[in-house]
Amino acid sequence: MNRKGNLLIYMFSNFISKFILGLSGILLARFLTKEDFGLLKTITAFVGLIGIFVNFGLNDFLLFEASKNKISGFERKIVGNYLLLYTILFPISLVSYFCIYSKGLFIMVIFYLKLLLDWVSDTIIRALLIFVNAILLFLPVVYLYISKGGLEKYITSLLFVSFISCIIYIFVYNQYNQKEGIKNLISLPRMDKKILMSSFPFFVSGLMAYVYMQSDILMLSFMKGTVEVGRYAVATTLIFAAYLLPTVLYNYFLPKLAAAFGERKKLNYFYSQFIILTLVLTLPLAVLLFVFSEEILRFVYTYKYVDSRYILKILAIVFFFHSLCFVFGAVITASGNQSLRSKIQILAAITNVLLNIIFIPLYGAEGAAFTTAMTEVIIFSLYWYFSRKLTYKETCE
Repeated sequence: MNRKGNLLIYMFSNFISKFILGLSGILLARFLTKEDFGLLKTITAFVGLIGIFVNFGLNDFLLFEASKNKISGFERKIVGNYLLLYTILFPISLVSYFCIYSKGLFIMVIFYLKLLLDWVSDTIIRALLIFVNAILLFLPVVYLYISKGGLEKYITSLLFVSFISCIIYIFVYNQYNQKEGIKNLISLPRMDKKILMSSFPFFVSGLMAYVYMQSDILMLSFMKGTVEVGRYAVATTLIFAAYLLPTVLYNYFLPKLAAAFGERKKLNYFYSQFIILTLVLTLPLAVLLFVFSEEILRFVYTYKYVDSRYILKILAIVFFFHSLCFVFGAVITASGNQSLRSKIQILAAITNVLLNIIFIPLYGAEGAAFTTAMTEVIIFSLYWYFSRKLTYKETCE
């Protein structure tokens, strides 16, 4: 199969897998209590933040280099860097979580172990196996429903499934890549400063984006408790599921935009196609989420989370404008100005944290949604301005 066919298979598999994972989040909110669901979201947000430091932008750097066919020899170095950071950050994250939250420490440790298993799987699996991975990770949700268990049973089964799937992927990878088996990717924990310096702008960008998107969860849990996190998280779960659409488009168009810089007609073509498809796919969905927020929450989560309707309305607006930011952000990255994008995200993250400090104590989850909307105005404005400036400069040269 040609490269284009493989890319389409990857996109389809990625779409289906993220849909299944989004469905898992919805079902967990239905099955668990508000407090347990809020605790789960707090821990996943915390481990996700640590995961940004562990990954250090390595995956995004590899994707960017792959778009230019420059990945030869990087894989082992990236694995070595990842394992070193993973080992160093475990005791730091353990102590930090205990000092800040204390509750759910065992669950946090399990999620940290799962972080390694998932990274190994993501490194070696092929397009079709992404779909299989989502199915396997859906099984703990089914087990939770059948067993009528609680959060602990779900977490334990989740780690077990991640371990089994990782073993399966290693076996399959070795079977179909006998000349380039998993042994060629195994590396001792080792720091490569050159790789880390290259991936640093991607790390900063990912960290700031994560702070912007997830600091609400962590600060809500600390200031207002896990019940309020549960109210907020059900709305963000729907929004993050909706982000699947612009994410798929981003993964498809980013390599094309990167390759098209220097060719005016191609750049204009891919840029306009990206914007049109984003508008067509996201605007109707944003309108539905805003207008029928209460009905959607009642249908998806039952009456337990109807009190989150105003949160969903605010985040529906955020969803539309942030979807367009995928387009403008891709242009900035593709032009080789990732450091500029990082600076914008740093400004947005700092603004978001400061506004959260003000509005979360006053308005709880609704305050967190409001600060997200205010921050989005900054990101959208700056992304739009600089992407237009870069494309105009490119097309005039």
